[in-house]
Amino acid sequence: MRKVLDVVKELPQMQEAIPIKWLRHERALCVMKDDGHKCISPDRAKQVVSEVCYIVDNDQFHKV
Repeated sequence: MRKVLDVVKELPQMQEAIPIKWLRHERALCVMKDDGHKCISPDRAKQVVSEVCYIVDNDQFHKV
């Protein structure tokens, strides 16, 4: 297990900063999943991003 963690720490993605907005979006989706949602429509995803992450720009939505 220790070797796996050592390898993971060296991945380039581990050095990248993640915007708080993206973490909020992930958390909101996890809550929806826990509530029994197996999938959501793109419109619902945009609504979540708008309400939870305060992202209203369509280009930013596609990055999330």
